[in-house]
Amino acid sequence: MEINHEVNQPNPDSPRNSKSPGKRQLRRNLSHVSSCSTRMTQKSFENYWSVENFSIQLELHQHGEFMLAPKFGDSEYEFVMKLFPNGKDEETTGYLSLFLLINKCPNPRLRFRVSFTVETADGPRSCHLNKNLVTINRSGIVTASKFFSLDILKSATSIYTPSDILTIGCSLTIFGESLTWPTNVFSPYSRKQNSSTNSRSGSYTPDSSSIEKAEEKPNEDRFPKLLESGEFSDFTVVASCGREFKTHMCVLSSRSDYFDALLRNKTTREYLEKRVTFEGISATTLDVILRHIYITNNGGTIEEHQLTPELVSATDR
Repeated sequence: MEINHEVNQPNPDSPRNSKSPGKRQLRRNLSHVSSCSTRMTQKSFENYWSVENFSIQLELHQHGEFMLAPKFGDSEYEFVMKLFPNGKDEETTGYLSLFLLINKCPNPRLRFRVSFTVETADGPRSCHLNKNLVTINRSGIVTASKFFSLDILKSATSIYTPSDILTIGCSLTIFGESLTWPTNVFSPYSRKQNSSTNSRSGSYTPDSSSIEKAEEKPNEDRFPKLLESGEFSDFTVVASCGREFKTHMCVLSSRSDYFDALLRNKTTREYLEKRVTFEGISATTLDVILRHIYITNNGGTIEEHQLTPELVSATDR
């Protein structure tokens, strides 16, 4: 019987099998690449309240009696600190009780982290009420019924109440909605690989078209960045809740027929004040519209999940 020994012998003239582990497979060129970005809006507030003649305040206030600090916040949020120097009730007598009242909030529910502090001569002493994210209804109250022991305060007045002044701090971080929009920040792997390969070989000579593209690339995200930073702004767009967007008339007029007509008439109140308010459009919807205006390439497409009835109504202007 004749046995063919050539069956398992490699043929040096034939190309290596494409699945051979010895050869690295290059990623195929991509004909279309898209990308997006999701960002959660955040706001931070800090407020400090100094109560002078604190020892006298302790004598004047019984448990259940309180003091109110001035309001703090911005056009969307408003908070008030409420202090019970001798506790809010009999159970908390011997402690400072501190409340945070939420007077104003643009949304039905508020998501936040909060920390109360006593500012001492040795630095702040923190009371982290909520280490994890907390959700509370609008017009709610954050309570620290046993915020700080009066015995501790009285034991070292030079540290805790220097010059008979008690200073309380409140730090808030509010987490808003998550917004997603198309971007063009992703660089395909194949382009990076081709660039690095040509660089190593030393045989690549760029033509005029590649030079033009390289020069244009740094400017791709400039308009969206201008919207985010508000730099060089000359026009303010205001949502129904009072949130302001610092914008640019040249961008608005070139990308929107509505704004073009509004800004061409130099006798209108909006043009003279360089400000327009949309009473019926929320900040979330206005944010989507403005980002669509400022993304000037094909990535500025409003996604299907963003097409709320309010957005559709707003874009019909």
